[in-house]
Amino acid sequence: MYNAIITRVRNVRAFPDADRLLLATCVGNQVVIGLNHVEDELGIYFPSDGQLSAEFCKENNLYRDSELNKDKDAKPGMFDANRRVRAQTFRKQKSDGFWVPIALVKFTGVKDKELVEGFEFDTLNGVPICNKYINPATLKAAQQNQQKKTKTAKTSIMFKEHIETKHIGANMDKIEDNDLVIYTEKMHGCVHYDSIVSTLEHGDVKIGWLVDNRINAHIKAMDTLTNEIIFTPIDAFYILKNDGEWYEIELDNGVTLKITGNNPVWLPELGVYRRVDELVSDELIVFEG
Repeated sequence: MYNAIITRVRNVRAFPDADRLLLATCVGNQVVIGLNHVEDELGIYFPSDGQLSAEFCKENNLYRDSELNKDKDAKPGMFDANRRVRAQTFRKQKSDGFWVPIALVKFTGVKDKELVEGFEFDTLNGVPICNKYINPATLKAAQQNQQKKTKTAKTSIMFKEHIETKHIGANMDKIEDNDLVIYTEKMHGCVHYDSIVSTLEHGDVKIGWLVDNRINAHIKAMDTLTNEIIFTPIDAFYILKNDGEWYEIELDNGVTLKITGNNPVWLPELGVYRRVDELVSDELIVFEG
């Protein structure tokens, strides 16, 4: 799921070596904004790895190609035809996402009272505004794969998704002084940067290459409910340092896995997950990076 977030720009500050731009913070992420914006101005934040709708880009003249914009004589925007929202670097300053004023969605007829801070959406009054970006090559491969026996999962089922979890950066204003806050560490473990994984689109590749280049692909996995091999889409990219003690697991086929002890693996004979550092010799495991 991908949503835009109504939020204010905070910590608006000068942009080093650029007199026509400013830096600001949205839900914990740094963004680049224009000089005509001010501290605490309410607007719309689009996180990275999303895609703006064609309607939204055309109405607000956001395309680089003026022919695609509503006002062809207006100053062209910054988006290519794919309308992808991505993290970019301007003069050594990272802009992680895209922030715009509230006025850019007024064409949908939405009421001001609906646009309150923290509100998340992908459509307004039936008008598409944004969605998760899917690489065209990934989409084509997935469509072709539908004709094959190998299944492509719509979402990862290796672990239960926390569908009620909210973005903490968008909810910091809800935490009051002296509130009792409980937090836990999210422990999913890590596999080594050079670990090889099988993908639908690129064959066998190093997991580090996928992460470094933020490659949208489907990784070979096992559906533990049906015991079928599937290809599931990557839903996040990250590298964790010092995430636990490293272990090496040698499989029957001679392949050696380098994996942290807190990483769970599937035990098909028992029908449960178990941490690597709790495994015993000769247990049958199913490992999917």
